[in-house]
Amino acid sequence: MSHRLFTRPPAPLVLRLLLWLAVAAWMWVIFAFSAQTGESSSGLSGRIAAVLSRWLFDTDWNALEPSRQQLLEFALRKTAHFCEYALLGFLWAAALKAQGASRQGMLLAPLAGLVYAGADEWHQSLVPGRSPGLRDVAIDFCGVLAGVIFLCLCAALAGWLAQKKGRRA
Repeated sequence: MSHRLFTRPPAPLVLRLLLWLAVAAWMWVIFAFSAQTGESSSGLSGRIAAVLSRWLFDTDWNALEPSRQQLLEFALRKTAHFCEYALLGFLWAAALKAQGASRQGMLLAPLAGLVYAGADEWHQSLVPGRSPGLRDVAIDFCGVLAGVIFLCLCAALAGWLAQKKGRRA
């Protein structure tokens, strides 16, 4: 049995170009974050964690126990990994959908996300103070899957609402 990856009519060219441009721009943002040295990346995480500690615990960052600081910074870093790749997965899926991807074609989004996550971790291995990790690839891949699933759910909901509206007319 033959499965075609692109079976639907594509969206207008301008929309397709904008979506692929958004994919490329977000991949560049991820690359730029990964290009930060370990010191720079830790500094950024530390500043964000300090704001979160004030908001979550109503206390100054320096007043937190070191174990709580480490836990908050770890959770922040892994959540950032997940979220940046969830957006990438959403954008990949949107661009593929605009190209007319079938359900099987939509599987290209998580595959592309997985490849990019692996390449991103390899890139980090070349940056001073950074190191690659399979756990990060797994978290990134879960983020991509969440983004793709979210896009598919949004598309299904939009289709259901359009169908329901059409019945009322």
